[in-house]
Amino acid sequence: MARDIRRTPILDIMTSDRVLSFWNKVAVGSIDDCWHWKFATNHGGYGMASFRHRNLAAHRVAFVFANGAEPGELNVCHRCDNRLCCNPVHLFLGTQDDNMKDAAMKGRMPRGDDHIYRKRPELIARGEGRRRGILTDELVGKARSMYDTGEYQVKDIARELGINRETLRQALVGLTWTHLVPMKAKIRHRSTKLTIVQVKEIKRRLVDGTGTIKGMAREYGVRYQAIQAIKRGRSWKGVA
Repeated sequence: MARDIRRTPILDIMTSDRVLSFWNKVAVGSIDDCWHWKFATNHGGYGMASFRHRNLAAHRVAFVFANGAEPGELNVCHRCDNRLCCNPVHLFLGTQDDNMKDAAMKGRMPRGDDHIYRKRPELIARGEGRRRGILTDELVGKARSMYDTGEYQVKDIARELGINRETLRQALVGLTWTHLVPMKAKIRHRSTKLTIVQVKEIKRRLVDGTGTIKGMAREYGVRYQAIQAIKRGRSWKGVA
């Protein structure tokens, strides 16, 4: 699990050499100017300073080095709305709620049609474009086709294709991979152990008397009550 940078004690690493090294990486200007961090940034655009193999938000480090006090659980916010700025005069402490209210007041939280993902939906990673995606369009399409036949359970498809069962289930029911053509068959309850083909076979055997409830329960690996419910028409009513 990633370490919460708000809980990293900065004063513990504060030495004269480190303080000097840090400010050498900042474009220090006048008191009114933004002092830009000149080195590495994270995905959010904030400067990142490295100390003892730990990455710390540069503006938090600047606040501590300038004020000699730890922010603790509080956020170090920017009055200037410049994420690279390390000017202590431009920084203030606030809760996450304070930070969100400040952003909303300054119009930095676009919503609805103004949201970046509404304006540019192509930026949203889908399907194989997801960085950690383990499925592909081809695999999901194959899995859905297999499930539509009624001959396979989710666990069988997951085992054959080498996919995590829950990941596969979400793709099958359409919680993920929504850009693909949906399945024809509805997903069966997760706890079911029978397929449509098996239920048809059970119903046929019940009619022609070639199997007993107890025997078929043992044969198909389900409870006695499951076969009994099929016989009495309380379950699988739509399967003839």
